[in-house]
Amino acid sequence: MGAMLEGLDERLLVVVVGLGLSLGLLLIARTRRGAVGRQEKLIPLGSGHRLHVVELEGRRLLIGTGPSGPPQLLTELAELPAWAHAQIGEEAARDT
Repeated sequence: MGAMLEGLDERLLVVVVGLGLSLGLLLIARTRRGAVGRQEKLIPLGSGHRLHVVELEGRRLLIGTGPSGPPQLLTELAELPAWAHAQIGEEAARDT
């Protein structure tokens, strides 16, 4: 009976450690995912269709969404010129 309890204790310890590691990895993945990409601009087109300008890992992407299908990558956008960065900063200041 004592050997059976020792085996049970070891299995329980393995399960607890495994669950702890899984939970830790899940938390790391969730926080990293949020830090990698961000939406810069949302442009509604009507009837549920939208354009999204998204920055992801240093790339600017134009994504189209709508009610009839999954999101689609339309194009990768070029880097903004300096004057555009200044204008975006002014618009963001007005929005807040």
